[in-house]
Amino acid sequence: MKKVFLIVTAVVWVASAAVIVAQQKSTPLKPATKPTPPPVSTTSPVPEKAKTEKTATERMEKFAGTIERVDEVGKILVVKGRKDTLTFTVDDKTKIIRGGKDTPFSDLKKEMGVAVDYRAEGDRKIATSIRVAAPKAVPREKAAEAPAEAPKK
Repeated sequence: MKKVFLIVTAVVWVASAAVIVAQQKSTPLKPATKPTPPPVSTTSPVPEKAKTEKTATERMEKFAGTIERVDEVGKILVVKGRKDTLTFTVDDKTKIIRGGKDTPFSDLKKEMGVAVDYRAEGDRKIATSIRVAAPKAVPREKAAEAPAEAPKK
């Protein structure tokens, strides 16, 4: 009886080993790899535009002060604020507004009060819009001291 039991056990063991080997040959194991994402279409401009707008608005900064220097040839504007002085590059896309109207870069003069919206690109500061403040009103005391025009006859 012990011999029969040992033979049956040996046959079952050999049969199970054969089944395991057969399964491994029919379905080989693949190495574990990360699933590859689907290819991204480069022709779709919408996601790229949204990404560009997001980064542009994230880096938008503001600065206010008075104009120290205007370089019309290099399109450079130097503005002195309360604490520091910044240099801005002006390009063709920069909006310059004075009194609610668009103004050319050549109208900017030293000592004008301005508020600049800009974006930083590396060490350069690119002005996106420049708002020129209205000139300061002359105090009434100084206006009274100014000579009045002679009455016409």
